[in-house]
Amino acid sequence: MTAVVPAHETADVDHADVRPAHAIVADLGQHVVGVGYQHTLEPWVAAQLAADYYQPWTQNVDFLGTSGKANTGGDLRGLIARGRLFFFPLGGAPAGLWVSPFAQVGVGWGLRGGERRAGPVWAFGQSVGYSIVVAERVLLGLGVGVQYHAARIPGGDGPPSFGRLYPQLDIQAGYAF
Repeated sequence: MTAVVPAHETADVDHADVRPAHAIVADLGQHVVGVGYQHTLEPWVAAQLAADYYQPWTQNVDFLGTSGKANTGGDLRGLIARGRLFFFPLGGAPAGLWVSPFAQVGVGWGLRGGERRAGPVWAFGQSVGYSIVVAERVLLGLGVGVQYHAARIPGGDGPPSFGRLYPQLDIQAGYAF
């Protein structure tokens, strides 16, 4: 079995059997871009916490000004914190096949009648994916899944408030140590 050992504790260990226990990752999801920290707890589980900029392009009427229309509703963006666990059924964390439940919560700012208002945004879901460690230090991962995603901006129904199921996409790249 492969050992999970922090790099500073590997002086007397066969390096072929050592996997990094920590990683700083770029969290690139379907609606988020951010940075996170991942820690391998056991060969079969790792925990991750990320801070992300949030802009749900699947909800926004005029995502990045590309529609050519005046933005009449939505224009939702915000900040979130995402926590997740990665379960590696074959062991070998942080690399290999994984299943990852997650939850995120934050604040979003959306337009209602031309006025920007703040409200809660959240999501929870699950992904399945695969990660590899390249050159002993570069962690790369890709996953897909499903999420329930919602926002509640005060002042009415409809955009920018929403709540529904969406597909989930996870892309991660980082420095493992």
